[in-house]
Amino acid sequence: MKIGDLVRGSKTNVECQRKSVAMIVDQDLIDGSFSIFWISGQIKGTKVCHNFGPDELEVISEAR
Repeated sequence: MKIGDLVRGSKTNVECQRKSVAMIVDQDLIDGSFSIFWISGQIKGTKVCHNFGPDELEVISEAR
């Protein structure tokens, strides 16, 4: 997973996150957590959400 990838909530996450799409916009170099921006689906937001672990996200499409 890297900045620019499109992701959704993993199978262990809540249903609304599994049915939504987000873009990874940053990664914390200390703990490896990701910051995302929800862009479509059941969750749409205007704020960046922080502290998502790699096990909480599933890659839909990789950035170049």
